[in-house]
Amino acid sequence: LVQCYAAWCPACKASMPQFHSTAERLKESDDVEVGAINCERPGNKQICSDWLSVDAYPSLLLLNRRHGTLARYPSADSKAAEEVARWALATAREWRSLFTTAANVAHLDAEGFGERVLDDARRAWVVLFSDGLACAPCRTARTNLLRLSASLAGLPVGLGIVDCEEPSNGAFCREEHGMPERPHGPAFLAWPRGLKRRGGSTRGEA
Repeated sequence: LVQCYAAWCPACKASMPQFHSTAERLKESDDVEVGAINCERPGNKQICSDWLSVDAYPSLLLLNRRHGTLARYPSADSKAAEEVARWALATAREWRSLFTTAANVAHLDAEGFGERVLDDARRAWVVLFSDGLACAPCRTARTNLLRLSASLAGLPVGLGIVDCEEPSNGAFCREEHGMPERPHGPAFLAWPRGLKRRGGSTRGEA
C-alpha cells in the first residue's frame, strides 16, 4: 500500500496522521506492506507520472511487484484508517486468490504466437497487448486479465499477454495486430474457437 504525496500539498499533510494509523493497523499483516513516496522529489516524478499515473495528491495505491497488479483507493471514499485498511486487506485477499490462476496466462511473443494461438483450433483465445508491463494502465489491465482467468477456469479459453515494449515484438504488435505507435494503451484481442488464420480478431480496450 503506497501513499503518493507532494510535500507542498495541504491535503497530503492533513491525511498523514490517518495514513500512519492505517500503517499501524496493517503492521501485523503478512499480505500488505505500507510505504509512501514524495512524488515531487527528484527521481520520483517519473515513477509517479509514468509508472503509476498519479494525477492527484494524495493518492493511495495497492501494488504487487511480482504479478504487476494495481488498484486505486477511490478518491471519494473515506480516508479513515479502518476503511483504508479494510479495503487493502480485502483487495490483497482477492489478489492472492487470483494469483493461483496466474500460471494459466501465457507470456507470448512474435515467434511463437502463430503456433500457440492461431493454430489452436480447440480453444478461443483472449490476448492482452500491453505497451510494457510497468505503466499504470498496463498494471490495471493485467489485474483484469487475472480476474478473467479466474472466471474462465475450466473453460476452453486460452489467455495470454504480449509485451509490445519488447523490441522483437514491436513490428508484430503494430503491423500484424494493429497496435498504434508507442506509447499506446493496453488492448485486448479475442479469437474464437476454430481455424483462426482465416478470420480476424475482435478488439476491446483494456
